[in-house]
Amino acid sequence: MKTYTPKPGDIGLTRITGLTGILVGLGQFIIRDASRYTHVFVVLDSNELIEAMPGGAKIESLDKYAGTTKHGSPKAVYIDMGLTSEQRIRIVDEARKLVGTPYSFLDYLALAVERLGFKSARLEKYIADTGHMICSQLAVEACERAGVDVFGQELSQKITPGDWTYFGYE
Repeated sequence: MKTYTPKPGDIGLTRITGLTGILVGLGQFIIRDASRYTHVFVVLDSNELIEAMPGGAKIESLDKYAGTTKHGSPKAVYIDMGLTSEQRIRIVDEARKLVGTPYSFLDYLALAVERLGFKSARLEKYIADTGHMICSQLAVEACERAGVDVFGQELSQKITPGDWTYFGYE
C-alpha cells in the first residue's frame, strides 16, 4: 500500500472507537449509509487538523490519526481532491474559522429521519443550520466556504461520514 502524506485542505476519514463509534456506525447503517469510516476531519497546516467533537469543533495534532491500527490498516485515509494551492489555503482558513462550532447529536437524528423519508420545512431548516455541525458537515462546510463544491447540488449539511466514501474509500 502506497503511503500518502496528507496536505493542507485534504479530508481525512477514520473510525471512531468505543461506544460512540458503534452508535455512529449503527446510525449510518440504519440510514443506508454504512461505511467503515465514522469520522471526518480537515487537514490544516502546521501538522494540525480540525474536527467536530461533542464539546465543539477543535484543532488537534494530525499525529492523532497517524500510523496503523492493531490490524495493520491505516488509522486514517485522506482524500486528495486535486486542489490547487490557493484552494488548499482557503479551505484551511475557512476551517480555522469553524473552531468552537457546537456539535449536535440531534443532527444525526434529523438526518436519519430525513433520509428515511420524512420531509418537512422545519426539519430541512434544522439540518441546514450551520450553527451546529457533525464532523462530515464541518468538512464540507469548510470546503464550500472556500469555494470548493464537493458534492454538487447536494445540500452540504445533509452529508454524513459515509457520504465521503463517494471518493472511493470503501
